Amino acid sequence: MRARQSHQIAGVFLGVVLVATMIAAETVAAFVPGLDVPNSFSNGQPANSQGSALSVAALSPGQSATLRAAYTFASPVQNAQSVAGLASAPTSIRYMWQQWRHDQSNDWFYLYARNDNGAEAASISGAPRWSFYYYTRARGSTLLASPGVGGAAYAGNASSSPNGLLAATIYLDAAGHVPAMLVRELSASGPSVELAGSCSPQCPSAFAATLEWGRGQPGFRSGTVSVLQAVESFPLGGSGTQAVVYDAWEPPLGTSTRITLSNAPPGRPEVDQAAVTGARQSGVTYTVAQAVVDPDADQGQQSLVWVAEGGPGTGAWFEVGLIPHPSGSQAVGSSTPGTLLYRSWTEAPRYAPTGSGVAGGPITGTYVSGLTGSITGLGGGAMTVTYGIAYSPAARGSWTVFARSEDLHGGTTGNIRVSGPGSLTVQ
Repeated sequence: MRARQSHQIAGVFLGVVLVATMIAAETVAAFVPGLDVPNSFSNGQPANSQGSALSVAALSPGQSATLRAAYTFASPVQNAQSVAGLASAPTSIRYMWQQWRHDQSNDWFYLYARNDNGAEAASISGAPRWSFYYYTRARGSTLLASPGVGGAAYAGNASSSPNGLLAATIYLDAAGHVPAMLVRELSASGPSVELAGSCSPQCPSAFAATLEWGRGQPGFRSGTVSVLQAVESFPLGGSGTQAVVYDAWEPPLGTSTRITLSNAPPGRPEVDQAAVTGARQSGVTYTVAQAVVDPDADQGQQSLVWVAEGGPGTGAWFEVGLIPHPSGSQAVGSSTPGTLLYRSWTEAPRYAPTGSGVAGGPITGTYVSGLTGSITGLGGGAMTVTYGIAYSPAARGSWTVFARSEDLHGGTTGNIRVSGPGSLTVQ
């Protein structure tokens, strides 16, 4: 996965190493046969090291997990014993990798720490300088933190910390509408060239990442995430070559390393019966409130659906809804607190931005001559969506009303009847 001429991952040795396994069809292989070599050709170094630490192996929305992947590289003593034609250098690690893959959806991203101390083994001197990136199939590489010396940790954002992250959200898509996880802290460590001789015959290095499964991050839903690690050396001189030595993907803990993502579904939506029963006049605006409590405070789309029962319009339906955008979420590509929705059995969805406590819209359609909506309680466990609905003349007839609540990680109540059959009549 080494970047030969740019920050893009042009050298993804993993695509070849795992060609018969999990990512063969997803990663463009740039392993160079006859040039890049496994570490078995270089005294087994650099190498993945077992015994890494994983804190919090089960997450609910809003919780974080820390993975510390460990590695070793050849010290000067071992370098002197290198195989003929393949010399190495004291700080030979160029890239330390972590792969996070959602087992059910097969979506994935890489985190990697890159040693920016020199362009090749022969030019390395002093302490390593680590910069951090993430990589996805759709976005390529995104810089998370600029080079830092030694084991400096990065957290928060650039405006709040001298060692702040330049980016904090991992997006799966190119447009930045599908956030998967939040980066909370990154750190990398490894001894300097001058000190490497004291850890003979091998020297340790490590790459730690703390990631949050955010309430507003719908890219990864409930399920499990498998984590792997890998490592690559600097280009190593010898016999006129520029070989890269790697140790391919392995579970950091020595066995299968998985994080469970567990999401509690939203509670039953509550709708005032008086607002969805009785007679209504077309052209008059009526207020309908839909309240929901979600244990994880990751509420997603809230909807009310009118279904015609009786008469020539039987089976017709229309839906009004509101899609909240918790902090950090760009679920529909908008930075506003929410999006108002209308659609029917004959009409494609129509949207309008809305705010917290501020009516959005109006939207008009076949069955509504005016629709507005607002949110209160956004970001907390209890949230209320309030609609202002003016029925159009086309809505005249008898209706049954259903409510539905969803969250951003796959939880749903399904459609729940909140009025008796045909108990709302538009005149």
